[in-house]
Amino acid sequence: VERGVIKPEKCYDLLGASGVKHARCQTGWAVCEKEKGVYDFSWLDDIVDNLLCRGVQPWFNVGYGNPVYMENASNPTAVGCVPLLYGEAVMQAWLAYVRALARHFQGRVCYFEIWNEPDIPAFWYPGEPDAGQYARLVEATGAVIRQIIPDAKIGASYAKRWWSPYLGDFAREIAPGTLNFFCFHAYTMTPEAHFLEDVQ
Repeated sequence: VERGVIKPEKCYDLLGASGVKHARCQTGWAVCEKEKGVYDFSWLDDIVDNLLCRGVQPWFNVGYGNPVYMENASNPTAVGCVPLLYGEAVMQAWLAYVRALARHFQGRVCYFEIWNEPDIPAFWYPGEPDAGQYARLVEATGAVIRQIIPDAKIGASYAKRWWSPYLGDFAREIAPGTLNFFCFHAYTMTPEAHFLEDVQ
């Protein structure tokens, strides 16, 4: 939605009727803060409220950059541009946005997945994927969310469905108690085939 490639209103009734209990929603920093320090969550309110009234719990992916703060963003909405890699001022702007997001959706959203597929270079710009840096981003972002929503469930994500050194490094780097859940994104022709075996 935040990149203008989907019209969610076509999905709500079908999603509710399907029996699905959770829906992953991008939060689009660049859409929520088009002017520094001014936040507009109305587009996201519409999504969250439409899901909740159909018995579907929104699950936020908190990710992506913001060209308002990132002059050399790699694309118009700074998808994949990591605030941690743009200096302290941008990191503080990110945390301010996350704080505003948590305050606005307190009582409606409890699950927060931090960043999207950090092990893929396209989503870890500028620089190469770094498990230690990702752990710091998750810790800092999750701490701000829990200041507002103490019982928030904090998650991390990974693009593969099999083990790699990156995943091992992340497991060693992340502080105990930071995570409540972990997401594997399977990109295959039939994601359900062998998925549970691969993840185990």
